[in-house]
Formats: sequence, C-alpha cells, structure tokens
Amino acid sequence: MNLRLVAAGVLIVAALGLGLIAEQSFHAAAAAKRSASAQLMTDIIVAAHPLPAGTLAREADFTGELILKTRRPAGAIPYTEAAVASLNGALVRHYVESGGLVTRADILRPRDRGFLAAVLRPGTRAISVPVNVVSGVSGLIWPGDHVDILLTETMPTATTPRADQVFSELVLRDIRVIAIGQNIVQGAAGNPQATAAASATLYQTVTLQVSPRAAQKIVVAQQLGSLSLIVRSAHTPTGDTADTGPATAVYASTVSPALARSSHPVGQRINVIEGSNRREVVLP
Repeated sequence: MNLRLVAAGVLIVAALGLGLIAEQSFHAAAAAKRSASAQLMTDIIVAAHPLPAGTLAREADFTGELILKTRRPAGAIPYTEAAVASLNGALVRHYVESGGLVTRADILRPRDRGFLAAVLRPGTRAISVPVNVVSGVSGLIWPGDHVDILLTETMPTATTPRADQVFSELVLRDIRVIAIGQNIVQGAAGNPQATAAASATLYQTVTLQVSPRAAQKIVVAQQLGSLSLIVRSAHTPTGDTADTGPATAVYASTVSPALARSSHPVGQRINVIEGSNRREVVLP
C-alpha cells in the first residue's frame, strides 16, 4: 500500500515537473517569436490627422506606424522622438491624409534652403524680430501662431508729465509667425558656473510674415522702443470687432492712478526778477 502511494507521488511530481518545463519552453518560444517579429518590423512617421498643403506642422501632427522592414517605402522617416521634434515648424508641401506616409519630399524644414520663400504667401515679406523670454511669451510661440505686436516707449522730456512719459501702443495686428530661431548665450570656456548662468538667458528671433508696409513699421518701431508679441487665440473669428477700431495708446497714468495723482505738468521754468524779489515761474 505504501509503495503504491510513493509511486503515485513520484508520478505526480514528475508530471508537475514536465508541465513546468513545457510551460517555460512555450514562453521561451513565444518570446523568441516576438523578438524575431520585432526584428522584422520598423516604426515610421505618418500623419496623425489630415495635413493640408501649407500647414506649419507641430509634433502633435505626427504619429508612428509599425510596418515590415521589407515593405518600408522609399523616403519614409523612422519614428523617433528626435525625428518628430525635427519636424516642428516644418512646411507641409503636399496634402497628406490621416495615417498617410510622411516622406522627406512632403516637408520642408526651417533650416532647409528655400524654406522662407516657400512658406511666404504671395505679396508678403519675412522679417525677423529679436525677443527675450518675456517679450516672446516665455518661448511658447510656435510657427503658425498669429500675434499682435505691441510697442512700449519712454519719452522723458521736460514738457511731458511724468504720468505720460511711458506708454504702449498696438503697432500691428494678426501677424503670422513662420519661423522660430534661438541662440543660448554660452559662458566663458572652462568656467562651468559662468556657462550655467549665461545659458539660463534665452534669446530668440521670431520671423514674421508681413506686408512690405508692415515691415517698414516694425523696423521703425524697433528704434522707438521695445516690442512684445501678444499671442492671439486660435478661435478668434474673422472680422473680429476688436480689430476694426483704431489702436489707442495706454499711458502710465492709465495703469497707475497713484502716478497720475502725484504727477504734475512740467513746463519750462524761468526766473523772474523784480527789483530785489526773485521768483520761479513754470510755463504751461
């Protein structure tokens, strides 16, 4: 009786062992099959949604698709984070349907020769405006955005009240951004602390699409004061009533009532001498 139990136990243990070995072999074979399949596949860039010709692309416009390496089309771009990032701001030259293959012939990147000439609409010009982190909306402006251009001026003259010496005015409305370029200031060689401190300051050049007349206004405005770019909503309707009226300048007295109360008109000062009496007169 005991021998039968021992034999049955041995058979059960042997069966369990064979089952474990079979399961491990199955998983190993499946893993090998997946590995072999992965080696036969490649990830390429396709359109995440329809891309009309003339679109200034963003990273969200692209996604990846797995295909067999043997079926990889000519000109296909491998799907990697770096590759997708390099397409940010690129011009879509031809219509690409959703899920359609994106090839190098379909796009023109900002650093490619002829990019500006291709992206400009007929009758327009390209002009670059230097901005810093503040005036450039903390580096959050992207190609394809539309902006307003604000000019801030200071006119410290003897005849201008202090409350009116600083003012801002809208120079241009609804200007299309077509390219973004940036340079990070490098510190002195061999000085890591200086390099880190200097690199924290980000200077950008924003290239805008404007009419010839608007280009002249921007050049003059840069000589008068500092320019700021104001990003417009993508949902601003055409013919917005806010864009139809004349631009009104905003003075320091409007922003700071305290400054307006403390400011007094400053005219020309003259000294009036009448015999032994002397007094100062401020002309209006």
